[in-house]
Amino acid sequence: MKILIFNWRDIKNPNSGGSEIYFHELARRWVKKGHKVTIICGGWNGCKREEIIDGVKTIRVGKEISSYLFAPITYYRLKEKPDVIIDVENGIPFFTPCFTDKKIKKFLHIHHIHRKVWFKEKNLILAPIGWFIETKIMPLIYKNTSIITLSRSSAEDIKKEGFGKIVGIINPGINFFSHRVFPKNKKPTILFLNRIKKYKGIETFLKTAEEMKN
Repeated sequence: MKILIFNWRDIKNPNSGGSEIYFHELARRWVKKGHKVTIICGGWNGCKREEIIDGVKTIRVGKEISSYLFAPITYYRLKEKPDVIIDVENGIPFFTPCFTDKKIKKFLHIHHIHRKVWFKEKNLILAPIGWFIETKIMPLIYKNTSIITLSRSSAEDIKKEGFGKIVGIINPGINFFSHRVFPKNKKPTILFLNRIKKYKGIETFLKTAEEMKN
């Protein structure tokens, strides 16, 4: 089976995070099972425009944001059309139902609803635009598209927003590696392991740590 994934970043992107790891791990496992996987995503300065990573063909077009504009053109240039399309929404989807073959099975993957995140991370011009696209336009375009997500809480939020039918929850997995055991710190220690973004809750963590200290 030929699987095509649209995502704004890939695993080698300097800004890659959980979403990219999640889909790369799925993709390379699909390849091992005999499927053919291609990712169309945004690039960065000095990147290779095409390469094979763990058996997954990666096609980079434009940058992270402009990839949404170049993706349809790249799709039309593909020599082989896919059997399945996965449209990854990172705030804004690729709107694949508007330019891909109607007969091809499509899935919209939503990690989580961004809604309030727009106003924490973007300025007063971009935030309302992003919010409007995600909450008003996206539900209309994807009302007949199967939706997959990664947790029960995300599924509940998606249902509240009135999106299409959720057909599956695919929880992220982990790889087990050998590890070292370190002695416990004599002082109470908290580890915050995350991307430093406003919506990730770093301020809440710092306030909590300060209260615990007192």
